[in-house]
Amino acid sequence: MAKNVKQSDTAENLVSAFFHGVKNNCGEIWGNFIKCMVEYVNFKGRADRYEYWSFMLVYSLILAVIGFFCGFYGVNWPANLAQAVFLLPLLAVLNRRLHDHGKNLWRVVFKPFIILSICYLAANVAVDYANARQSLYVNNIMNWAAVALISYIFIGILYFTCRKGSDKDNAYGSPVPYEEGRKLKGKVVMLLYFCFYFILLIAAYFVARI
Repeated sequence: MAKNVKQSDTAENLVSAFFHGVKNNCGEIWGNFIKCMVEYVNFKGRADRYEYWSFMLVYSLILAVIGFFCGFYGVNWPANLAQAVFLLPLLAVLNRRLHDHGKNLWRVVFKPFIILSICYLAANVAVDYANARQSLYVNNIMNWAAVALISYIFIGILYFTCRKGSDKDNAYGSPVPYEEGRKLKGKVVMLLYFCFYFILLIAAYFVARI
């Protein structure tokens, strides 16, 4: 009898500890999101995985809820407004996250995008002075180049935001001081984001088939 009571108390303690941990971590995730929103023009310093993926998780949840209501009521402006509001905080925290690896938005995102834009302009000028066969050839090359460059940007962002940052000082400052369990929390929040995104894609697929 005493053994059963002890096991019951242990189970209750574990459940209580679990929900207490979830509550505390949700508070920290929300705190990281608010920090990123407040520092919406702070493109300096460094951000670790926990800060970046906390922002991305809450940001995606908010957009998903707004998108649901937009689809239900048949309007688009709330989603467009939300994306405009989150644009600067998103770019700022992404830049700080890239700083954690000694990179920045210019090298990983803007520079390849500018190169792509210049190539497209040059291709359009070339098409105007080419015959039909040459125009088709140039268009095919540019389409494949665009796919390759956009994939490069996307993979680069994904690689640097998922990978652990440098533990040493770099040109953008000192690394984020790690509290106990912060590295693990960063990985968990990152996995939560990808799980949520995967579920969202599946839901969108089945909704589209209705």
